[in-house]
Amino acid sequence: MCSPLILLAVTVLSADAAHAKANPVFRALMKRDADVSQGDAAKGEGLPPFREPTMADGATVLAQTATLRKLGGRRYTLDRLLEDSPVAPYLSKVDDATRVPGGRLVKVDYWFVAYGNLDALDNKEFLDSIMGSKDVKGSGKALTAADLAPFEIRLADDRDAYGRGGHILLDKVEVQVTGHSYWSRTDESIVLAGVADPRFDKTPKLASHWRKASPDGGPGKGPFRPYQPAGFYTKITALKKPRGALFVECHMIFHEPQGWFDGGNLLTAKLPAIVDEQVKSARREIARTSASAK
Repeated sequence: MCSPLILLAVTVLSADAAHAKANPVFRALMKRDADVSQGDAAKGEGLPPFREPTMADGATVLAQTATLRKLGGRRYTLDRLLEDSPVAPYLSKVDDATRVPGGRLVKVDYWFVAYGNLDALDNKEFLDSIMGSKDVKGSGKALTAADLAPFEIRLADDRDAYGRGGHILLDKVEVQVTGHSYWSRTDESIVLAGVADPRFDKTPKLASHWRKASPDGGPGKGPFRPYQPAGFYTKITALKKPRGALFVECHMIFHEPQGWFDGGNLLTAKLPAIVDEQVKSARREIARTSASAK
């Protein structure tokens, strides 16, 4: 006879596996099947498996509360984490200690609670809007079916997307990336996952690459260098209590080449401020999008 705890664990694992089943990019980042996030295999520079979601689908009120208490630790009480405020506390972690050929892998994780309506957030425009930062200037465009046809890639459905984005980091580095993203939805949560896709790297106009920005912080003029790998996922989970509370977690891993900042920790030093801005911006967007859907 199974104990209640074992039954709860099975339920949680099965419910959270729904995203892995429905979302091919998330599944790849978690290393649960053929891995599109490995980058150029000849370089041997792939992404390690991402951490499992902190807040699992299927969790009880008690389990959700325990997760929040553990996350807050001695720093923040449960009441503080659950404050309905744009400046409520959040948790973040930055790890840049993993060395790889030509640079290092930077891992960024952050968690916070916002208030809104999960149903209103189930669209790509909103999900894209919460990933920006004033320290990462850029623009992008979606790739059409005609753009993808030469690569024998077809969009699976309206949640499947490929895009090309150009970004200037801290006015120092210009990065252009072609990526694949997909978002999935369950009754309790939404997951948006994205990865720099190596299938485009032999096509100059679509290859993921980087170069130094111009002295004024604009696009550079020198030759591009190959760029891989990078990936992220964001999960938004509706908490059972209090009403309207959403648990948001963001996890990303990306390669920082030695040449970006000549081995210095400029980006790592700036990341806490970037995360702080993104959390505040995401809370505003969640509140605005939820209010407009009423």
